[in-house]
Amino acid sequence: MYDVIIIGAGPVGLFSTFYSSLRGLKTLTLENTSNYGGQLISIYPEKNIYDIAGIKEIKAKDYIEELYKQYLPYKDINPILYNIEILNLKKLDSSYIIETNNGNFETKTILVASGNGCCTPRKLEVENASKCKNILYRIDTIDKYKGKNIAILGGGDSAIDIANMLVNYSNVYLIHRRTEFRAHEESINKYKLANGKILTPMNVESIIYDGNCKGINLINKETNERITIDTDYVFVSYGLLPSNNIFNNILNSDSLGIIVNQSYQTSLKGIYAVGNACSYIGKVKTIMSGLGEAVSAITSIHQYIYPSKNPTFYSSINKK
Repeated sequence: MYDVIIIGAGPVGLFSTFYSSLRGLKTLTLENTSNYGGQLISIYPEKNIYDIAGIKEIKAKDYIEELYKQYLPYKDINPILYNIEILNLKKLDSSYIIETNNGNFETKTILVASGNGCCTPRKLEVENASKCKNILYRIDTIDKYKGKNIAILGGGDSAIDIANMLVNYSNVYLIHRRTEFRAHEESINKYKLANGKILTPMNVESIIYDGNCKGINLINKETNERITIDTDYVFVSYGLLPSNNIFNNILNSDSLGIIVNQSYQTSLKGIYAVGNACSYIGKVKTIMSGLGEAVSAITSIHQYIYPSKNPTFYSSINKK
């Protein structure tokens, strides 16, 4: 039997696995994809991250590798299993059975760190868009986009981050359906200072299709003015559609995620949630807040399993 099973091996799940191992808990992590890293690897590997304490700037894929290196010494004793689909959850007197496509696992506690679940990008819904190989929903490498005409669709942080990555190398158009952006003001200002082009409030009316997307036809939502821009690539950053999550179905949840208390415990005793998977008053959905929640949740789990032990906190100050 495991002390804790962690659901998800994204950034918060990886750190949770490391910290649980550091606390001496027998841990198993279940990941439903074929790799660790979550959306930072599957969708945004080349995205720069700017809001990690002590790190000025780091690519998403590099940050995930640093988290994995931190966990690596515990790999053999506290493994991560991949391509795991959770089919059912059974409550026993003092434990849970997690039924999966790769067998059943018994655990004293569960920590849900699956973010928004297994998500798929929202698609550009215009005729022939699904046929175009140059309409993309992730960036794998920057080099092949240099010197190209790039249209970026979206107004959130991910769209602006991609625009800032490419604006000094390519002819970039940032296209948003609203005049106001959801992204951080500093990121928008950085893009403007690089003379990046902004087209708002614009909707994509259609694409110019010849087996691929040669251009996009835009319409101004306020004036009905129409313009066309040539494109070598179109990046769509319209957000993500979460898949159905068994834990959201059995635990008390709201529109933001699984509801937790101050100890990150859910509506079922012994089940906890952190990161983008959880919801509470004042919740901020960032990697940094998720990492802090992981420390608190693992500490709560340790006290739940070993109530007679005094809590011990680890840091570079007291670790020899």
